[in-house]
Amino acid sequence: MALDKIVKTYEKWLDNYKSEGWLHNSREYAKAQTMLMKHQYDNKDIEDFVNQMYSHSTHDYYFRSGWFVSALIQRAYYVGHNDFLIDISTVGTEVVQIGGFLHGYLKDKIRVNIIGSNSGYNCIGLDASKVSFKIKGDVGYSCGGGASDCDIKIKGSAGESLGTPSHDSTFLISGDVGIKCGVYATDSVFTIGGKKGRDWGLKSKNCVFN
Repeated sequence: MALDKIVKTYEKWLDNYKSEGWLHNSREYAKAQTMLMKHQYDNKDIEDFVNQMYSHSTHDYYFRSGWFVSALIQRAYYVGHNDFLIDISTVGTEVVQIGGFLHGYLKDKIRVNIIGSNSGYNCIGLDASKVSFKIKGDVGYSCGGGASDCDIKIKGSAGESLGTPSHDSTFLISGDVGIKCGVYATDSVFTIGGKKGRDWGLKSKNCVFN
């Protein structure tokens, strides 16, 4: 069963997670991708895995599980799947960086639909490139931080440092946005339906804030 294979790989990845060094996030993300190369996974496999992920929440590195979810999405995208659905309401507020480091193609961006609210330190879409995120719910710190060529639509509110920094990306938020939105952003568009926190757009270049 695909889910059993994913869970076994995930447990091995968690047990061998090494947090040393400032590049450990990208290293452990790459390690997850390599470990997942033995099999192919589709959208349902990913949804099923995310829905049971919280059963591992007592592990010391559970909060890093977003990298593993991203690796699953990336591997599935490479074999032709897209339009992924992730329910973050099932994973707990401690999980960070779901959708981080994803890299798509301009002609066919990775499309990720996220439902549920998670207002913790979650960094959804951190350093993603050529990804379209549609999020129904509130998000926390640094959503879309470091994003490049991304479209991020949030039907809800966003916390501090939305799109800080970001490049050539579009943000459409229906609710409020916390402080330091779009700081150091370049060539990006921010459309905020609610209130903007202080220090928005500081040191940004060629950006539009609505």
